[in-house]
Amino acid sequence: MLVVLFLGLLAASPTPVVRFVSVELRSVRGAQVAGRPSAVLQALTPILALEPDAPRIRLAAADAALNLGQPGVALDHLHAAGLDGQRWKAAGCVLVRAQVASGAVNPLSDVLDRLDRFCPSNDPAWRSVVAQAQASGDMLAASRAARAWAEADPADPEAHYYLGLSLALVDPPSALSPLKTAQALSPSPSPLTGSLAQAVEDSLPSGDRAYEFAQVGQALARAGRWDLAAKAFSQAVDLSPEYVEARAYLGLALDRTGGDGRQELIRASQAVPSASLPHVFLAQHWALKGEQQKAVQELRIAQSLEPDSPAIAAQLGGALGALGDLQSALLEYQHAVELAPSSAEFQSLLAAFSLDHEIDIAGVGLPAARQAVLLDPGSADYIDQLGFSYYLRGNPEMAEHLLGQGLRADPVSPAINYHLGLARLALQKTDLAVMSLRRAAALDPGGMYAMLATRTLARLQP
Repeated sequence: MLVVLFLGLLAASPTPVVRFVSVELRSVRGAQVAGRPSAVLQALTPILALEPDAPRIRLAAADAALNLGQPGVALDHLHAAGLDGQRWKAAGCVLVRAQVASGAVNPLSDVLDRLDRFCPSNDPAWRSVVAQAQASGDMLAASRAARAWAEADPADPEAHYYLGLSLALVDPPSALSPLKTAQALSPSPSPLTGSLAQAVEDSLPSGDRAYEFAQVGQALARAGRWDLAAKAFSQAVDLSPEYVEARAYLGLALDRTGGDGRQELIRASQAVPSASLPHVFLAQHWALKGEQQKAVQELRIAQSLEPDSPAIAAQLGGALGALGDLQSALLEYQHAVELAPSSAEFQSLLAAFSLDHEIDIAGVGLPAARQAVLLDPGSADYIDQLGFSYYLRGNPEMAEHLLGQGLRADPVSPAINYHLGLARLALQKTDLAVMSLRRAAALDPGGMYAMLATRTLARLQP
């Protein structure tokens, strides 16, 4: 629209220069309609050489630069034309979007005021302001920005979700209402929305603020948001320094976010010597550092404190396997299954260890994989594991049959497609095998199964 208006002004006084600019502007308009910001910016460059002070052209260039992820270039164009939002509302929105994209969210009150004045309530700049405030660790600012966003667009479930997420790290009870609102408004709310709401709701009867933050932290950790989980656990520890579980989780979260949680984990283990959790997390710390022997030592301590834990036994099996002590590792995986015979997860871990190291597949891997499927028949991953077990045992017919079932349960699994390709190769169904292997590679770009499938396909070339 901006380009069209300027085109009309130029057409009022035709000259060779104006005709040149008019032609270029038509190219700009076509690129805008096609959604090609790089082409827009390229077409505007010669026009700006002739008309460097044309504000609408500068605005179009700023918008294109912003869409290309170049907020600094966008700001340069806006400043060159003296566009501050007072002349056109559209210029004000582009300006604040560029400022937000460049990380200039301070002072927050000014940014929120400009967002509210110039940008529509569904503009992505709202989300960016909240995300930047969260990333900076200023959850009060993030909750304030999210509240302004939710007030500007009360029907947007994402606004209420971000408000609830921010408040959960400031005042967990106040997060419950916006989280439930986000659930009610969204046709498909994110799993974290529900798990956070449940964590807050479950913690309210305790009346213990440290416990509330710890529950929020665990919900965030389960969702893989370790950066925010660390903030929640830190709040819990600040409120209750003797809260050993929260301190242990804080150490784990610091490790998962590139920090060093060792001191927090050691403090937790020393505070309550009978607690196994700090030792389990210390084992994970040492494993991340490549110190598997130290990881085994910590897990041995944890196991002595909690001998009936299948999770500790399985983790110890993994650490021993990493050290190359495969027989001891196998015994620990089998012990985990003995402790939790009705758990498909531990059966699958035992099967995976047997298959990965080709240790007694007939006596260990195949029965464990079969049991995992019996316990959880709907799991495509467990079906894949069982099918691959049959392939390794030299029964490609059964492998193809089972992997076909797994493919129906999860058609976009690169693992199932890759294993199905191997089974079909063994059955000399080359054309079908190539299809499966190519699909595995396409579904896992840059991943392990893509690499394996590509290598297998290369070997098939004449």
